[in-house]
This record gives sequence, C-alpha cells and structure tokens, in this order.
Amino acid sequence: MAKEGFAFFDVDHTIIAGSTGKHLAFRCVRKGFLPLRQLLKIPLLYFHYRTGMLEPEILEELLHQLAGLPIDEIRRMAVEIFDQKIKPRLYLQSLQLIEAERFKGRTVVLATSAPESIVVPLAEFIGVENVVATRFAVQDGVLTGSFEGPPAFGEGKLRKVTEFADSNKTDLACCSFYTDSHYDIPLLQKVSDPVAVNPDRYLRRLAGERGWKILKFKKVLGKTGVL
Repeated sequence: MAKEGFAFFDVDHTIIAGSTGKHLAFRCVRKGFLPLRQLLKIPLLYFHYRTGMLEPEILEELLHQLAGLPIDEIRRMAVEIFDQKIKPRLYLQSLQLIEAERFKGRTVVLATSAPESIVVPLAEFIGVENVVATRFAVQDGVLTGSFEGPPAFGEGKLRKVTEFADSNKTDLACCSFYTDSHYDIPLLQKVSDPVAVNPDRYLRRLAGERGWKILKFKKVLGKTGVL
C-alpha cells in the first residue's frame, strides 16, 4: 500500500517525446510481421489519436494481423525500441518529477494506453514496478490477435487504474496523475493532483478552465543516456 497514494504517469508525450506504439508498429512492418501497406496507415492512426478521432476498434483490427506472433518476439523488439528510440527521447523534467513524487512518499505507476510489453523496458530503466497498460492476449506463448480485457484507453484506463488503486486500498482522491491527452480526462477528474503535461489542445483548454497545472517539457535525455 502506498501511504501517500500513487503518482500515475502516462507515457507517450508525457515521459517521452513520441509514441511507443507507433515505434512498435513500424518495427513490426520492418520485420515483416505486418504488411507493408500498414506503413501508410500508421501516420493516419497517429493523427487520429492526436486529434481525438481514434477509436479503439481500429487498434483491434491492427492487432488481429499479429495473431500467431510469439510474445517473446514482441519483448525482444521492445528492448531494441527502448534502447534505440525511447531512451534518448525521455524528458529530463519527467524523470525529475518522478523523483519528486517519490520524495513525497508516493509510489510511481505507469498508466498508459500503450501495450504493456513495449513499456516494460522503460519501467525497468526508471525503477517503476507497477504498470497499468493495454495487454495483448497470449495463448501458448503467441498472440491471439485480441486484447486481454479492454485497452487502457479513455474510460478503459480509468477502470484499470481504479481497480489497481482499490486492490492496493488506496483512494484516487489522494493520488496524482500526469498526462498529455484529453482521452485521460476521466482519470484526471478523479485524482487530487491532475497535471497536464505537453497537453493537446483539448486538454490544454480544459486544464486552463479548471485551474489544473500545465507543464511543458522540451529537453530530452539524448543519445548519451546520461541522467
């Protein structure tokens, strides 16, 4: 149990400059796990996400095409992606925030709509043991082509985070949450310390109206990987 509550952090555009899921999709195309034509769809999906038009059903259609892929292959790609694409793009300010939350006595949790497998190397790097994320359904070591439960997206993330907090006997009213996305407004409304980090225009407007803290991160870790 976290005596001072939890500090929940979104990942994409909040802890890192960029999208973990986009990198995974591109890597799957490069390795032949997804057809080449998906290269044309990935930027469009990303645009839909950033502009508030993305529906989870679209992600499920993409995942169906990965049915039969060993989960160990996803994990290997996740390590490669973290080392090459994600680690250099970590926001220094987000890492400082994580340490500040720990100093307050809060336990840090990654709460992301990204696939759990792709964020595990990041969690290990920053010393975070708890991850609330979208999970791929796996049977006999391979992807079934479906999600395990609902994706951690919008109301789905709120449900998963609430279940996590309840299982740890912690009220969300004593927790903080950092995110860039208006999709996370349902969760932002439940915590005591809602913070908009690099917010999209919808979240920036609402945060301004409600007096939520707004942070803008720019400086990243870089290729040296030195904290």
